[in-house]
Amino acid sequence: MLEAVASAAASAAIVETYKDGRVLCSNMKQKIDYANDLENNYKRLIEKAAKLYARREDIVIEADKYKTKQLTKECDLWISRVTNGEEDVRELTTKYENEQSKKAKWRRHSKRAKLSKSMVEKCEELHSLWLEGKFERGIMVEKLPERVRTLHAAKIEDKPSLYKDRSEEKLQRAITDRLKMNMEGITNPDEIAWRISKELECKKYLLLLDEVWNILDLPKLGIQDNQQDSKVVLATRFPKICCDMKTELINMKQMSGADAWKMFTEKVGQNVNLPSIEPIAKLVVRECAGFPLLIDKVASTFSQKKDNSFLWNYGLTSLRRWDSFKVQGMDELIEFLKFCYEGFICDANKFSDAHGEGHKILQFRDARNEGHKMLLDLINVSLLEESERMNHVRMNKVLRNMALKISSKSKTFKVLVKTREGLQEPPNAVEWQQRCFKFANGEGVNPVISEVLAETDAFGLIGHKGASRLSDFGIENINRMRVCLIEGCDEIETIVQGNCVDRSALEWLEKMCISNAQKLESIWEGPVHAGSLTRLTSLTLQRCPKLKKIFSNGMIEQLFKLEHLSVEECPEIEEIITNSENTGLEPEALPKLRTLVLSGLLKVESICTDDSLKWPTLERITISRCQLLTRLPLNKENAPYLRCIEGDQLWWTALEWKEDAIKGRFESFFKSN
Repeated sequence: MLEAVASAAASAAIVETYKDGRVLCSNMKQKIDYANDLENNYKRLIEKAAKLYARREDIVIEADKYKTKQLTKECDLWISRVTNGEEDVRELTTKYENEQSKKAKWRRHSKRAKLSKSMVEKCEELHSLWLEGKFERGIMVEKLPERVRTLHAAKIEDKPSLYKDRSEEKLQRAITDRLKMNMEGITNPDEIAWRISKELECKKYLLLLDEVWNILDLPKLGIQDNQQDSKVVLATRFPKICCDMKTELINMKQMSGADAWKMFTEKVGQNVNLPSIEPIAKLVVRECAGFPLLIDKVASTFSQKKDNSFLWNYGLTSLRRWDSFKVQGMDELIEFLKFCYEGFICDANKFSDAHGEGHKILQFRDARNEGHKMLLDLINVSLLEESERMNHVRMNKVLRNMALKISSKSKTFKVLVKTREGLQEPPNAVEWQQRCFKFANGEGVNPVISEVLAETDAFGLIGHKGASRLSDFGIENINRMRVCLIEGCDEIETIVQGNCVDRSALEWLEKMCISNAQKLESIWEGPVHAGSLTRLTSLTLQRCPKLKKIFSNGMIEQLFKLEHLSVEECPEIEEIITNSENTGLEPEALPKLRTLVLSGLLKVESICTDDSLKWPTLERITISRCQLLTRLPLNKENAPYLRCIEGDQLWWTALEWKEDAIKGRFESFFKSN
């Protein structure tokens, strides 16, 4: 019995040993086969990978053809899996290249077999991905509708028609860009129109065209009626365009006060509701006169003033002065109005020319009829508004200010405006006699010029030669002027030579700007007689390379009303208020100065030698590129209304202060530029 059991156990052991041996032999043979097939498996791997990547590229190229469609999530995920598998293929390729570079390959059958097996498994994975990439249900779906965006029609400034300016073609290109259509190499307008039409054929769309100046042939552009309830909305100042294009005409009324306030507050933000800001903000909105584009620009400017009521008040004052208020985009508004304005002036001139031949005196009736026509045209393009009073028209004050700015540059006529005075009669002759005079590229001191100066309110001396002083034209002749501009006068050395006069000078001067005066060394030389410069409110000095002193002895005491001082690109100035010229200066000097701008003064080290001045109305200091200016004339008590110090951050950090408390007082007012 025992012998039988032992015999059976031995037989079983032999059988198991035989099986293990066969398995071992099979594994060894498989490894040998893997090792021997390494080159073939590598080739299969590269072929499978290339085939899979080609499928992926085909899908991507197909997707690029339809910019209004997108890949399905399933396809997106598949591409991601293919991309992730690329790294594995690169790693296997690197291992294969390293293995092939080694000698005695028969000693490393195990490593070669393992690498070859990994390649076989990766080939199966790539093949499986390739089969999945057939996407029998398709690879694309429609994109979700994007938010509505305004597409601006091409605007012209000085061309008589859109077509002559080829602006219709520009508009076509803008539409194809918005639709993300690939138009490379296609320039034929008809071909572009056909492609736009096909792209929009089955879509419901809204096309907004702003500032349309001439009739547009929409079908010619490719905008057809696709029976999808699509809409085209255009904005124009010319009702005739709407009529000729057979569109529904909707007259836009002036924005109401409530809507204007809502638009302004949304743009400015929550600061507008502060008790100290809201009353000023409402006055600002009122100044915009319901003009949406101006409200938008002005709101953007005032939003930067945040919760500083002083800056808001100053901004309101500047807005009312108009010319001193700088708003980004204002030049574009003025150019737009100028285009309309000059178009009507041109029409008026044509009318006059047409009646000039054989008609020395235009009949009153014809003139009246033409005047009515021009008024109606101005009303139709919203440059004038019909008044509630019979036979009266009125002009939006924003448009009026722009029109005046344009008219002020005319050399052929003058405009005198007196607002809010209920005028029933034209101004008298004295009011009309105020005049501006610009003298450019002249030479010497001509008596005729001096005589004209005596009747001039604003004088511009441009590129003049042969005069070293403005006072050479005669003190009695320059005393009437209120505004003086001197630009590009390379021989001017000073403005007034006090040693040559025995009376006050520039008594009525309010604004002076001197620019590009290469030899200017001072504003005033010699004694300053009482009454001189007492009405000066603004002084601007720019690019005067030899100017060393601004305020000569006795000059500051006369500047009771100076509000703005700007000194730019004057490299020789070392001190704004020099101690040698202004000894014993009273603390109350410059009592009305509100803004101080210093820029590009490479040698300036101080504004004044100490901090004794009170600066009772100073609101803003702007410093730029004045590296040596390391201290400001401020202490713990002066400049009570200073709320903004603008400059470079490095300059501010390097400033020296007598006490930390002084720096702490003004630190919150610093604004980096």
